[in-house]
Amino acid sequence: MDKVIDSKCPGSDPTQKAVPQSFTCPECGGDIEIWTDESKGKCSSCHKTFTREQVK
Repeated sequence: MDKVIDSKCPGSDPTQKAVPQSFTCPECGGDIEIWTDESKGKCSSCHKTFTREQVK
């Protein structure tokens, strides 16, 4: 049986590209950047970590 290898890198598929989303920190009002392929991010000011659900 031959092994099927996908010759396309998943990172090169434009429909799968992650993009950053900006949120306001609920603690200090600083900026939190969470990429679309991640579930949490860290505030640039107070350095606390928040999930996407906590900052929506």
